[in-house]
Amino acid sequence: MRLRNLKTYKIYKLQTTIDDEGGTYTEYTTEPIECSLEIWHAGGKLQAEMYGERLAYMFNANCYKDVDISEKDGVAIHTTDKPDYKVVSDKAYTNHRVLLLEAIR
Repeated sequence: MRLRNLKTYKIYKLQTTIDDEGGTYTEYTTEPIECSLEIWHAGGKLQAEMYGERLAYMFNANCYKDVDISEKDGVAIHTTDKPDYKVVSDKAYTNHRVLLLEAIR
């Protein structure tokens, strides 16, 4: 990871909530976690074969290994008050993690 490419983004954790009638639903937390990520557009032959037309709405991201982020969590890239991308894949390496982010539509 290049330190000059790291920018601070807001991470919204996915939580399951039970309403008054006993029904469960999932939503993102209102209090975000700030995290340093290096983000670039997804691409390449392998990702194109795996995701097809969805690839146009995806980003790759690097983050430090100790960051509290998991699959299905939200990331605010173009917005400031709510997540506009969700984590689809999380691959851990020795010193960092590679995330695949997909636009929430």
